[in-house]
Amino acid sequence: KARAQIARLGLADVQVQNFGSARDVLIRMPAIKGVTSGQQTEQVLAALKEAGFAIWVSDLQATETLEQLPLDSKIALVVGNAHDGISEAMRAAADRRYILPMHGMVQSFNLSVALALSLQQLVPRRRAELGGRGDMTVERMWQLRQRWLEFGLRHAEIIRRELGGPTPT
Repeated sequence: KARAQIARLGLADVQVQNFGSARDVLIRMPAIKGVTSGQQTEQVLAALKEAGFAIWVSDLQATETLEQLPLDSKIALVVGNAHDGISEAMRAAADRRYILPMHGMVQSFNLSVALALSLQQLVPRRRAELGGRGDMTVERMWQLRQRWLEFGLRHAEIIRRELGGPTPT
């Protein structure tokens, strides 16, 4: 799993979000003193590839759209920022590159929009492929939701109680 691979790099507290399937995740990396972002990226990409993830990169120079790419493996999505896009190193590291079509006078999408559009296209396809909500158990969903609540919200205990979920042990 993505979290286990990242933890092996000494990044156990990294935020990993799942999107309805154990195979669909978003990783937010913290800055590490003494390690450049390029070095950290190389380490994470190597760990993800070792775990069987294909690296898919949103790229304005790509010729295929997400709809044209097969969902035949675990996927790690990479999107660049609106100003610089992705680096040449990331382009070279990509197993697949895809373009997000833009219409009208749009020249680029910001990072959050590019990621949202990518997930909006991929998650329903993945769920349909899996025949429903995904491959994650309800118990695992609650565990991840509890972790998210603890990291991201004040009064997490009140929210958890209102949602009717189990109390963490």
